[in-house]
Amino acid sequence: MFGERIVVESQRKARVGMEQQPIEVFFSYSREDKPLRDKLEIHLSNLKRQGISAWHDRLIVAGSEWKREIDHRMQTADIILLLISPNFVASKYCNEVELPQAMRRHEAGEACVIPILLSPIARWKTQPFAKLQVYPNGGTPVTQWKNQDAAFVDVVEGIAVAVETRQEQKQALLSKKRSKQKLKKQVGEFLFHLFDSLVPNSATSFFNRGIDKGNNGDYDDAIDDYTQAIKRKPNFADAFYNRGLAHHGSNDKQAAIADITQAIKLNPDFAEAFYNRGVVHCSSSLDRDSRRVVDCSSDSYQAAIADFTQAIKLNPDFAKAFEQRAEAHFQLNDKKSMIADLQKAVDSHRKHGNDTQQLQKTLNRHKERQP
Repeated sequence: MFGERIVVESQRKARVGMEQQPIEVFFSYSREDKPLRDKLEIHLSNLKRQGISAWHDRLIVAGSEWKREIDHRMQTADIILLLISPNFVASKYCNEVELPQAMRRHEAGEACVIPILLSPIARWKTQPFAKLQVYPNGGTPVTQWKNQDAAFVDVVEGIAVAVETRQEQKQALLSKKRSKQKLKKQVGEFLFHLFDSLVPNSATSFFNRGIDKGNNGDYDDAIDDYTQAIKRKPNFADAFYNRGLAHHGSNDKQAAIADITQAIKLNPDFAEAFYNRGVVHCSSSLDRDSRRVVDCSSDSYQAAIADFTQAIKLNPDFAKAFEQRAEAHFQLNDKKSMIADLQKAVDSHRKHGNDTQQLQKTLNRHKERQP
């Protein structure tokens, strides 16, 4: 196993991010300026330890479509560094593709763009980025400083301020999201208790009682309540889904797959159902006659990959689905696909403000083992 198995959630529920908000930094530069970019990245080492991740085209995984990867990184970056030089201005891709995208995201408040003057260029103040704060301070290019390390220190100080501001913005957005989730939960609980008091034997009351029992690990009783809910409302997709999870909790793999499949038939856009059916496919099962544990087969892993793929199609930022699909690829000895999915999982978790340290370590370890 390349990482810890993700257990099936007992009920449908929202996730919230970690307190510290990671910041993604994107380098837009000309390849002729790679030595200066490398030197700047060295000076960013302290900021990396404080939660930023720096990305440039040299980190593209072999076999990936480079234009799509660069565009994806550009669209998800928190801070975009424009490494300005004659090479940058002369580059059609830098000047006509990356620069306009960066400016659009900056003006929309989606990212912070920081122009960094590496070497002198004629009439740079006529460029679109000239209206932004340029580093080093004073507009003297890095290569014209007597001590280039001092120039990069000045640049990094400016980047550090932008990082702190961006972290505060992301934390404020996360707090706002949590407040909305809390209010929604409180309203939902109030309406449930009101409805339950009026119609104690409704499908909704049995369904919610099943949730409470499932959360307490009383899977058999939860199954009974979900069954009562389904009798009263035969097209109750969430009741089939949750009963499937309860069957999985009681080690009845076939019943779990059957119920989750019925939930998908009733709601074909149910991304979580595809995801958790994939998880069930990947799990071992208990033979009820012999009481022996039956391991997952290669066919089951293939079925799981199909389910995780559909979940991702319905929800392109489904980080856990990328993680689980990576594990299925690992079990089938498809290391290239595993690494690609692990990278997508890391990217998606970062986008949502989740901690990626352990997952990144797993990804790095497998990359190092690649021939």
